[in-house]
Amino acid sequence: MPDLILGLRHPGSWSTVQALRGTAGATIVLRLLFFLALMLLVSCTRGPGPDSEPDQAAVFSLPALDPADYHWIASRIYRNETGGELRQLTYWGEGEDFPSLGIGHFIWFPAGVDAPFDESFPPLLEYLQKNGGVCARPPAWLAAMNPVDAPWHSKQQFDDALDSQQMLELRAWLASTADAQAQYIAASFVHRWNALKLPAEKPASEELPNGNKDVLTALLEQLVGTRQGMFAVIDYYNFKGLGTNTRERYNGEGWGLVQVLRDTVRRQASANAAPRALEDFVQSAASRLTQRVENAPPERKEAKWLPGWLHRVNAYAESPTGAEQREPGTGIDSSVPAIKAAANNGAMPAFRVAPYLTNPSAATIGLRWFSSTGSNATVRVFPAGQGQDAAMVSLSSAATPACELEYDPHELESFGNGQLPAASFRHQLVVDGLAAGSSYRYEVQQDGSIATGTFRVPAASESSLRFIIYGDSETEPESAGKHTPWGVAGDVADSRLYPVDQDSSYRANLATIATRQPDIVAIAGDLVQSGGEQRDWDEFWKLNATLAASVPILAAPGNHDYFGGPGALGKYSEPASRRAISKFKSYFAEARSDADGGDTYFAITRGPARIIFIDGNDGLPPESEHDTNWYLNPDNADSSDFVVPAWTPGSEQHAWLEKTLQSAHEENEFVFVVMHQSAYSSGVHAQPAGFAAGQDPLSGYPLRSLTDLFMRYGVNAVFSGHDELYEHSRLSGQTLAGAAHELHYFVVGNGGDGLRGPAAGVENPYQVFLASRDAPEVVDDEGVLQEGGLHYGHIEVQLDRQSDGGWQARIEPVYLFPRLDRNGQLLAFDRRVYDDVTVLEVTGH
Repeated sequence: MPDLILGLRHPGSWSTVQALRGTAGATIVLRLLFFLALMLLVSCTRGPGPDSEPDQAAVFSLPALDPADYHWIASRIYRNETGGELRQLTYWGEGEDFPSLGIGHFIWFPAGVDAPFDESFPPLLEYLQKNGGVCARPPAWLAAMNPVDAPWHSKQQFDDALDSQQMLELRAWLASTADAQAQYIAASFVHRWNALKLPAEKPASEELPNGNKDVLTALLEQLVGTRQGMFAVIDYYNFKGLGTNTRERYNGEGWGLVQVLRDTVRRQASANAAPRALEDFVQSAASRLTQRVENAPPERKEAKWLPGWLHRVNAYAESPTGAEQREPGTGIDSSVPAIKAAANNGAMPAFRVAPYLTNPSAATIGLRWFSSTGSNATVRVFPAGQGQDAAMVSLSSAATPACELEYDPHELESFGNGQLPAASFRHQLVVDGLAAGSSYRYEVQQDGSIATGTFRVPAASESSLRFIIYGDSETEPESAGKHTPWGVAGDVADSRLYPVDQDSSYRANLATIATRQPDIVAIAGDLVQSGGEQRDWDEFWKLNATLAASVPILAAPGNHDYFGGPGALGKYSEPASRRAISKFKSYFAEARSDADGGDTYFAITRGPARIIFIDGNDGLPPESEHDTNWYLNPDNADSSDFVVPAWTPGSEQHAWLEKTLQSAHEENEFVFVVMHQSAYSSGVHAQPAGFAAGQDPLSGYPLRSLTDLFMRYGVNAVFSGHDELYEHSRLSGQTLAGAAHELHYFVVGNGGDGLRGPAAGVENPYQVFLASRDAPEVVDDEGVLQEGGLHYGHIEVQLDRQSDGGWQARIEPVYLFPRLDRNGQLLAFDRRVYDDVTVLEVTGH
């Protein structure tokens, strides 16, 4: 099939008719014009032969359409054909001899089938292989087919295969190419219309029955001049075809677009009022479909489909709302926030992930975001408090496809709300030339939408620094309304449920963090429930968008960030873990030299502090006492580019860590470490590594072997998650210089997921505070909690320069106390601090 090219729509003869609307005498003139058109239509019984070229005067083209238009068209066709169910992208109707695939239910014949319908899937496949995009490669089995015949020979065989890997891959590919399918439908229509021949000698064999192409093309020009009319034409063409296939007839009558256009012209010529192109088209379509059912062979039982057909065409004339109000090619309606418009109307959101700050330094800041199209964006940066004319710098960002953010075929089976997944394109740039100690705001313009944020560049000599750490948000769409078990000391069954759901609690945690205006937010792993499920990452960024726009979020990966997802999503298998961590890296990895770390481990210096992030997810040898994840075995990887960096001695990460700790000890006042696994805790993951009783295959216990290294190089505190509780441990030792030193370990796994009590039989001799034990719950006479208990929260670290030139670090364990009424309903969250504040002092020199 040749490439199909869309051109800009040229003005048609209908522009004159439109101009007459609303003027005196317009109705009479319009009736006359339509009467003359009808006379011309009826008189044209002969034309060029079947090999003649299309009449150049009748060349037709659509308005210029942008990616948002095609996504909107794809979403509406998808809902019309499938009812918004991704499973229906692969469909075989009762009584049919073939399956129908994709958003347009493109027909695909098995070998030997010769049905009286146009087969449309093979040419679609050819088009998508050329135009589907770099991320939208068809399944290998489909790309290798020759000839391209449907591999199922009956509906029963097809239905039996609906949950097969082959079918899952097919549906995932069809979902990911939905917008390109809409382009194909539109391009195919334009191509076929312009290739249409003028009337032949005998009416019975006419390609264009009883019609004049110029008149019908003029009507098309009128219809596609509005967004609703354009969709009506494209959807009806996809729905019932062009109408030129002489085999698609009952009692000699067709029901395709040509027949509906012809009826519309006749309807308007005989009207007693000014013609309304779209409304008349809808009535003509409804009449043709009704006629089809009346003429259909009784055994076809088509009457059962008529109500749905009529509902579909009647919707063409419904009043447009939201994103449907704008004209084609003009971007998202500026009167409606882009993301809100996308959620409500099926329009494409400009931002898949809104702009967020990355890689902060003394003179630069990074910006990253993900868009739904590959179009460039414009970034402007302004000094804080100054107007639009004060832009300090204006940058352009090119997009690169983020194929790693595609949805897994199994994941798509639970993709709800009738929406189609959009593609992702990554944008990233660095803003430099910034003034120390200054504040800025920025705006990113992407596909007609604007996102904004702010940031501050640290002064050359910082006098204060605030950073916040939490862990285990483990976002997933299902967390909304889901209450976690609520642990207390001695209650190993965790039989109670927390009174506020996880989603609401995590939102409150993030909102409280934002009010503190931290310089940095650090996450100690397990950002999402399943790193391999894109839906979980979508949820993470939906919740973090506001905070991340103005505060850099830095993260160490947790075991859940390496987890592909439950069941068929692959768990910790090599392909599933590869898929999972590639998403983490896409969002958080920075371009670094070997000296700066890797994609999942790194260090930053801010003010007097060095903050070191460790990837503690793989200890070697596999399934040994040193291994922190016995499910994850990179030795079984089938390709060399999948690397889980080991943290154990002899590994690259360990060598980097020791070198980084040495320089931090020499150069920085405070040294902090962030990692996911908890080396010292009372939780289940504090058991030794293994599968046997009293062991844990996801143990943090092996990381205790780093304690000596941390002690020797004067690490002040290690922050971790994993065990979903709050606990503080303290160890004593000596630095390399022989000075007495205290090393603090904090488990801050109460970010937004679970709230566990201590595990049975686990003892932590270094524990100095355990929230579920040392903050006892106090209830009033009506049983309403008044204070105490384990709650969601985070740790806030405040660094301040002292009058003697030294520094103080104040480490506060913050928790969000839910104030409840006597019925257990949430009134508000209070920001409170556990009675476990740690103050570290560094005297001046």
